[in-house]
Amino acid sequence: MSDINVHRLVNLTLSDPFTETWMKLYGYMLKKNHALIQNFPKMNKKEFSKISDYEQVYHFFLQQQQKDEMVRPFFRFPSQEEPFKSVVNNITWREDRVFSEQRLAGLDPMSLMKVSTGQGFVGVKWSELKPRLNSNYDWDSAVERSLGDNVKLEEAIAAGSIFVVQFLLFDNLVTVPDITEPRLTRNMWPSLSPIALFVSRPGDNGAPAQLKPVAIQLDFKPDSLVYSPEDGDLWTLAKESFQVTNFAYVQMVEHLLKTHLMLEPFCVCILRHLSKLHPLHQLMKYHCRGLLPTNKVGFPKLVDDKAYMHQLFAIGNTGSVTLLLRAYQTLTWEDTDFRARNKARGIDDRNKLPYFPYRDDGEIIYKAIEDLMKDIVNFFYVADKDVLQDHEIQGFANEISTQGLGSNGGKGKLRGFPPAINSKVLLVDIFTRLIWTASAQHTAVNYPIAAYGAFTPNMPTKIYDDDRVAPEVFNAYRLPNGFVSAVQAGVAMSLGSLRLDRLFDYGARLSDQASSVIVLKHYNRLHSAVKPLLDKKNKQRFQEGYLTYPYLSPAWIPNSICT
Repeated sequence: MSDINVHRLVNLTLSDPFTETWMKLYGYMLKKNHALIQNFPKMNKKEFSKISDYEQVYHFFLQQQQKDEMVRPFFRFPSQEEPFKSVVNNITWREDRVFSEQRLAGLDPMSLMKVSTGQGFVGVKWSELKPRLNSNYDWDSAVERSLGDNVKLEEAIAAGSIFVVQFLLFDNLVTVPDITEPRLTRNMWPSLSPIALFVSRPGDNGAPAQLKPVAIQLDFKPDSLVYSPEDGDLWTLAKESFQVTNFAYVQMVEHLLKTHLMLEPFCVCILRHLSKLHPLHQLMKYHCRGLLPTNKVGFPKLVDDKAYMHQLFAIGNTGSVTLLLRAYQTLTWEDTDFRARNKARGIDDRNKLPYFPYRDDGEIIYKAIEDLMKDIVNFFYVADKDVLQDHEIQGFANEISTQGLGSNGGKGKLRGFPPAINSKVLLVDIFTRLIWTASAQHTAVNYPIAAYGAFTPNMPTKIYDDDRVAPEVFNAYRLPNGFVSAVQAGVAMSLGSLRLDRLFDYGARLSDQASSVIVLKHYNRLHSAVKPLLDKKNKQRFQEGYLTYPYLSPAWIPNSICT
């Protein structure tokens, strides 16, 4: 991507009928939201002093996305059309239950892990977590208050009831000067690496277990302050500070690195090695549409000097790049394995976590993708030897894998990816993962930003000490100013609004008749069987007071990374 000028890439995209509509919509959206952000100070000069000020920003940017009748069909929000428990008010986002459920159905369903001990552990080892915790804090009492059964922390861990979210990549991350707040009476909190402990508490009278917060340690250093739900406004501040780090983490690592940047070499190598008539090229062109220009145009807008990450977060552009580099050092092909990753995190225990929409709805969609790929591969390849003899597929794998050989080998630099694809089973697995990452996984870590990340009180990007606020008090003066809130809402709407198409909706446009029939069959199954099932699950979640999760319904999953 570095060898092509951004303007040339945009012009090439505009000149291709396949990508022209997407490029026009994407450009329209970026220009519109940039103008709204720049004009916001002229439209609103008042200082924000209450939560309702942030509500107004959210609703303003939301409404602006759908003002133009010509583009409205492409800019839609499940929170406005489906049963949905909104956090955009002065009550819901403060609830501990909503805070917990955002680990399971919010913008970042990827970070919660079970704490475990002994052989065959999953998630986080207690022996590695314990030294990071403040030993002077009474964690046993905090667990007892959450469980209500006189159970100590290590007993709850042994029972598989303790879960944690921590951000190791944030340890000792840089804090940059605040370029958005000129008032000396407001001091931005530094970048922090918080640790939040949760417990799976059995429901009353046989009801399903629920995830409850135990405590939040503000930073990873063992002398850091710790707060629990009994600490009033200090607990609210702890949750807000946690959300700041979580917001930056999910955008840089789970979203940008593990979907956008992860897929880029695959889409490039598909173009290089698979002919346009190859059945897998026919499919993947729809799952790669828009990715390369999005990365080329969007990446600088995030991480350039004084760009959005620098305006929004204490880590700034310097910390954001450091975060990406740290995360890249641990990135492997296994990060794309939905099922194995869930198991490794210890979140596949449905007794302890009966409510986990990302996990449960994701499994249904993942299997639907896998079933399609099995039909495609079984039709075009009779035996494993046919895969091995497909020189286009083998050239593709050789270039992606770090173990690739020859002049084109290893350029993708993805650790853990095989240098050769030697079976039908492996071919199905690889392309299932690629389509999952381009469609559903990107949807999960991107589109909820419009409902959760565009409303500053729910997911602030900065926290402040303010001379007008006592240290133990939380109010709106702790949050970023109006301009930063507008930047946040504008960026969130740019990411979480545009949907060009729907998963597998391209069957009728495939030139190969067999592929067309197979894709149409699976698209129809998605909308005749899978969608009604997920809609029913979400209605039940809504009726029971949970956050709903329409994002992995087939109606809301685009084929590709188009924002």
